[in-house]
Amino acid sequence: MDENQAWGVIAAQRLRVADLLDSLTAEQWSAPSLCAGWAVTDVAAHVASVPRPMPAGAMVSAAFRARGRLHGMIDLLTREAGRRYGTESAAMLRSDAASTALPKLTNWRNILFDTQIHALDIARPLGLEMEVDRAAAAVGADRIWNVGFLFGARKRYDGLSFRATDVDWSAGRGDEIAGPVADLLLVLSGRPAGLDRMTGDGVEQARDRLGASAVGA
Repeated sequence: MDENQAWGVIAAQRLRVADLLDSLTAEQWSAPSLCAGWAVTDVAAHVASVPRPMPAGAMVSAAFRARGRLHGMIDLLTREAGRRYGTESAAMLRSDAASTALPKLTNWRNILFDTQIHALDIARPLGLEMEVDRAAAAVGADRIWNVGFLFGARKRYDGLSFRATDVDWSAGRGDEIAGPVADLLLVLSGRPAGLDRMTGDGVEQARDRLGASAVGA
């Protein structure tokens, strides 16, 4: 999948998220997402913020307040965005769906899987379904697996293998974990909820390695 194709997938996913957000009640907006400590409002704001990059000064300030921790900085900025945008995130996603603007420290390859994972972060805890592009999800799964610093998936799941049942994708060696590629994205990015739709001898091992808590960004 080349960059132009990826941006097309991202735009379509943003519109699907906007449609879902438009259907939510106030209680659902404030419900917990799959991201530890983030409500649906926070995740929506996180996704909506991508096409509106922050000034460098604001990023430096956030990094200082987070004591240089990348995930701490993302958490801080996301919570602030959630309070600032609230339910306006739906309209922002719709108006900016086709934008190719990028925050510093990331790239389109990361935004491709990030948009899909966060769409699921919003939908799954609410008992709702969210469509993702399976081919793009496989590309995202490859990136998460092969770029160690993103989520440490290869190290975390050493001795286990993964196989998508709805698209041609597999990785790893060992006891198998098989299921839809969207759920594999959740598992590879550290979200235990993805294991609920998995089968195979490796599922319980993966559950033990993840523990009971969901992850952040």
